[in-house]
Amino acid sequence: DCFVSALAGVSRGKAKEMFLQNLIFLNSRAEKNPEKIISENDIISIRGCGRVIVGSYIKQSRKGKLQYIIKKFS
Repeated sequence: DCFVSALAGVSRGKAKEMFLQNLIFLNSRAEKNPEKIISENDIISIRGCGRVIVGSYIKQSRKGKLQYIIKKFS
């Protein structure tokens, strides 16, 4: 849900609602689990927001947050 909330620009609570409403797709399959671990080259589709490819892992911040490169579909 953190990843989706950052991509869609919504709160984490709203992102969890989006999972329950089947608005999130991971690799062309509806995803209902907001705690699903994403990996490199996964495709995340958010209805109404667009589609992105998860790029390579960059680093981990001091607070433990992971940073990835994101590639947006055109």
